[in-house]
Amino acid sequence: VTGEDEVAVMTESKKASDMLLSKIKESDGDNPFIVFGPFEASVYRVNEKFRMRTVVKCRLNSATRALFSSVLTDFSKTARPVSLSIDFNPLTV
Repeated sequence: VTGEDEVAVMTESKKASDMLLSKIKESDGDNPFIVFGPFEASVYRVNEKFRMRTVVKCRLNSATRALFSSVLTDFSKTARPVSLSIDFNPLTV
């Protein structure tokens, strides 16, 4: 989650994480998930924007891609002062 307002970034990252956890609970449960966060990104502020992250360990398949896609879609339905992005297999954690 990235945005210019630090408080909004923290609040919205918690909402995104809660949304993700809710969707994981609704899923069929065949794929175990380990969720860390939300917490500050390793580089917390870049170009006057604050960054928070949630790290998810899971098997990447069509079902998990669909789950993450639904989180991204549902999060984007509401106008928010932040942006949400998902990075599969990030180079750094």
